[in-house]
Amino acid sequence: MEEAWDFDAAPLEFQQVQPFLLGLFAVSGTGWLVNYFTTIRTAFRDRTPGVSLIALTNNLAWELVFAIFHPPPLPIATIIVRSWLLVDIFVLYTTVKFARASSNSPLLQRYLSLFVFGGTLGFFSGHWALSLQLSPIEAFYWSGMMCLLTMSASALGMLIQRGHTRGTSYGMWLSRFIASIFAVSSLFVRSSYWPQVWGWSDNILMRWFSGAFLVLDVSYGVCFWYTRQLEQEAGRQKQA
Repeated sequence: MEEAWDFDAAPLEFQQVQPFLLGLFAVSGTGWLVNYFTTIRTAFRDRTPGVSLIALTNNLAWELVFAIFHPPPLPIATIIVRSWLLVDIFVLYTTVKFARASSNSPLLQRYLSLFVFGGTLGFFSGHWALSLQLSPIEAFYWSGMMCLLTMSASALGMLIQRGHTRGTSYGMWLSRFIASIFAVSSLFVRSSYWPQVWGWSDNILMRWFSGAFLVLDVSYGVCFWYTRQLEQEAGRQKQA
């Protein structure tokens, strides 16, 4: 993992865009922190969880692997990933709290903590196995892209299935979308300017992941807007 983060050994053309890349990573890291804080605030406001527990346990497992066991050597990257982990614990706690309160399933109410623990452990084993099969740096991004896709797909599925926007907000969507766009962009910039080390990331599957995320998150934005319009129209009809 160290070689890919050793920017002093990078070609000159890569070093010239290094400040831009660090900026992309910083914006992405800040965007996800904003998303996490917004998710917590929105859940307490609406008393409803707005994120899939599957996506959350997957994210938390990824953060455990790459914040604790395979942290990036770059200090700013390590700080950002560990900050995600700390805040994401509170996101998970908040989601579990309101998921249990709003569920009518005795199985979920009684064993929700066990399901969360088992899900986190299962995803952790998968991310860990991938880091051994490939390398920490490759698994960092491959697993990250799978987390990104899971988050976008589950968010869209929840919105369509529920038919309401309680527990969610424009801020949650925009912060997730912007943070993800910057993260994906930084990966392809690295592969373009330092292909000897980062060339593995520019392939048809990584492009498919990126395209699928883009389609899902744009679709989410459109569906969220449409659902919010219906809710506002229903509110105006009630007041009339």
